[in-house]
Amino acid sequence: MKTFVLLGGYGGAGRALAPLLLSETNARLIIAGRNQEKAQRLADALAVGHPGRVTAAMADAAQPKSVEALLQGSAMLIDLTPNSARSAAMARAALEAEADYLDIHFQANAFNELAPLACDFEARGRLLITQAGSHPGLPAALVRAAAQQFDQYHSALVGMALRMRVENATTALELVDEIMTVRGALFADGAWREARNSDTRTLDLGPRFGLRMCYPMRMVELEPLPEALGLRETGVWVAGFNPIVDWLLIPFMLLCGKLSLRFARPLLARLFTWGVNAFTVGEPGMSICIEAVGLRLGQPATCRIVLDHPNPYVLTTIPVAGCLLQYLDGEIAKPGLHIMGQAVNPRRLLKDMARMGINVSVEGLAT
Repeated sequence: MKTFVLLGGYGGAGRALAPLLLSETNARLIIAGRNQEKAQRLADALAVGHPGRVTAAMADAAQPKSVEALLQGSAMLIDLTPNSARSAAMARAALEAEADYLDIHFQANAFNELAPLACDFEARGRLLITQAGSHPGLPAALVRAAAQQFDQYHSALVGMALRMRVENATTALELVDEIMTVRGALFADGAWREARNSDTRTLDLGPRFGLRMCYPMRMVELEPLPEALGLRETGVWVAGFNPIVDWLLIPFMLLCGKLSLRFARPLLARLFTWGVNAFTVGEPGMSICIEAVGLRLGQPATCRIVLDHPNPYVLTTIPVAGCLLQYLDGEIAKPGLHIMGQAVNPRRLLKDMARMGINVSVEGLAT
């Protein structure tokens, strides 16, 4: 029986992931973080239905040695903390403890933070999995899943929409940091290029969101796929939050980012929280879709997949659980650095996500 250490495990993502791991695997869990009281409360609640499989511990990402000590004898560190700036230190702690590592960091620089450790992990026979979850995580998996439907693969457009309340100051600050540095990118005419203002797309994001104007966003996990799959066009497009946030606050955040006004981040986080919570209309939820086009048996063919769930945290953590199932049974086993969306078996991931509760709608994809 393997042991997973969930660092930051009492946060929103950890509260969604831990029950999944207990129901889908036979792993033991250690809920860890700086606040041992919060970790213990969650561990006690989870242990009611799973006696002997959940414990709590104190570990601080700012003190890598505390994490390394906790990892002794464990199979993997699952980094659910919000700060990707400490991911390299956490991965190094896992390596020193002879453990594997997985994170759910969405920041664009997450892969680059870990890239210098790739050779060390490979040499020690350990796995380093980054950018697990939904965004990133699912776009590359969906592009790869649709590829199996075509003899010639022409276009794969991924769209995403999110509706939620911002209830955590740390979450707001993370989102502001990402928006201030966001850069759109798409692949067309044989090359990746920076997105322009005219590169918006109107995409059908499924029943929850319908037709929405979406803005291109760079995702590192897609970058090797055009060459690998023969694509002519691909990218990720993201819908906005609401008119106040999209047309007033986000442009202001982008301007602050260009001017390197980092001191404005706390004020921007408060404005962003107010704008999202006060003006977003509709039930919370998240949807991710792909519209793919190619040739099958010489004829034009399409493939459309929509993933949807009313709880964004659940839609983020179910793919992580699906990835860990493939890790546990050896399907993801090659030592070294992996991006989740490139490493998983995409067809199996779709089936496991549907079984675990994500609404999966598929048109044109053979089973």
